[in-house]
Amino acid sequence: MCVSFFNLYFIFNNKLSQVIFLWKKCFKMNNKKTMIGSAMSA
Repeated sequence: MCVSFFNLYFIFNNKLSQVIFLWKKCFKMNNKKTMIGSAMSA
């Protein structure tokens, strides 16, 4: 049980970091005003 839970958690963490990486990459393509605005609202 513990091992399977740890595996699921590890996979979830990997997917989450990938999503955050792509999200940051996407914002870099946008202009800097939008990036600053979203950083302030977040």
